[in-house]
Amino acid sequence: MTTGRAALQPVPVTMSPMGLRKTEAEAMEFGIFNLMGYRYRENSTPTHRLVKEATEQTQLADELGYEVAWFAEHHFSNYCVCPSPLMMIAHCAPVTTRIRLGTAVVVVPLYDPPRLLAEIGMADAMCDGR
Repeated sequence: MTTGRAALQPVPVTMSPMGLRKTEAEAMEFGIFNLMGYRYRENSTPTHRLVKEATEQTQLADELGYEVAWFAEHHFSNYCVCPSPLMMIAHCAPVTTRIRLGTAVVVVPLYDPPRLLAEIGMADAMCDGR
């Protein structure tokens, strides 16, 4: 018979450079998703500023211990400026140290398959497998 109260269970933790951390099986991972979109309908934010801000956000996420940064691919839209998440991964790789970098969306039909595979391999090499 239960009393309706949840029994408290100790959670094993380990010390890491980032502080207290739960064991791998119980750890919750956090990441960021970069859509790199315009903030206002009138598209007043310059593209170079959006790229710079996404890079800075990825650097901060890396410093704060986030696990992954995702970049989306969009074409022919007025709300997103990233047509190549692989280029953003390559751009962010040298300014981060441990965060994994990934493509949230790759629109495969827009690519030549051998070239896409080569670019994914190159981005992977530039990130040291992150």
